[in-house]
Amino acid sequence: MRKLFLPLAGMLFVLSLLNIMLPFDLITWRLSVVTKEYGHFFFLLGAFFALMSWRDKDIPSVLLFAFASFFFARPMMMAWSGESAWRREFAQTLGEEKPLPPLLSLKTLFFGRGLLSAPYERLVYAKSDGEDLHLDFYRATPAPSGPVPWVLVLHGGGWEGGSSDQLPELNWHLARQGYAVISMSYRFSPKHPWPAQREDALAALHYVREHAAGMGLDLNRWFVLGRSAGAQIAGVLAYTLKDPGLRGYISFYPPTDLTFGYEVGEENDLLASRSLVRRFLKGSPQENAPNYQSSSVIEALANHPVPTLLLHGRTDLLTWFKHSERLALRLQALNVPYAYVDYPWATHGFDYNLNGPAGQISTTLIDSFLQRFSR
Repeated sequence: MRKLFLPLAGMLFVLSLLNIMLPFDLITWRLSVVTKEYGHFFFLLGAFFALMSWRDKDIPSVLLFAFASFFFARPMMMAWSGESAWRREFAQTLGEEKPLPPLLSLKTLFFGRGLLSAPYERLVYAKSDGEDLHLDFYRATPAPSGPVPWVLVLHGGGWEGGSSDQLPELNWHLARQGYAVISMSYRFSPKHPWPAQREDALAALHYVREHAAGMGLDLNRWFVLGRSAGAQIAGVLAYTLKDPGLRGYISFYPPTDLTFGYEVGEENDLLASRSLVRRFLKGSPQENAPNYQSSSVIEALANHPVPTLLLHGRTDLLTWFKHSERLALRLQALNVPYAYVDYPWATHGFDYNLNGPAGQISTTLIDSFLQRFSR
């Protein structure tokens, strides 16, 4: 057994470095989501083997296991150290009168929240080139006595992929909090460049409005939530719709300004960002300025600002946190109720684990945001 300690210690130590270093390709990015949002389990593993190595007086293994455990624990420690500041900022910027509940639970970190999957109905809201565009409709549970507030969800995937049933755990959670959830599919670039995605969102909303009574939805209390590319579509929709029933916009790691994104992106970065954006918007900013302007969440903001919750990781190399920071500054200048939480350890997709440090905090903040603005 002792012969295995040093190789295992080396492997854990190398893996733990993803919690203090930036990923250098898509594989290490995906691994970093695991090491950061499930790192507390690796921390226990490293601590256990450090004690076992200490018992055998294997000092090199002890040191490697100890350092690995420390690095794995870093997201958890940073989450706890920042909790009070995030609670205070959320309450101040959104005018929340009630104190927020604790954002992080040790029990939930290690044992989860006992969340059960929620069923959904798949409804076709439009057809495109013979293919169905659909909504995954999660009813609020337990069954309410009247119309309920609801959340329209737009998935991520770089405008070229993804699906309406990805990361469904938040949908399950919200449904059990008394909100209906509608997760929509939309057409993909490059076959269907912008503004096809905005048109699909409008078509989905038209369908929902036509069927709201049968779906049990309150058209005067709804929210839009997006992740990554879906957050860009959701943001443009939220700020241009001018629907008094829309109560707020919730955004996970959004690309809020694709002109800015094109300028700071590179041809050979993790996503080949510039070519990705050119496919989506049919050219560069110089070649198709109108599409860049109409796709900008920041530009759309002046049309019809709504309360906004921005959630982003500072180590996100797929969508730089400056996208959310710049939108937050604009919201502040316009006196729009908003909260911006930037997790210093987190990367793109941090909500993959709803029970992890960033996933827990985000879920609690979303619950408070929805309660605050659905009254």
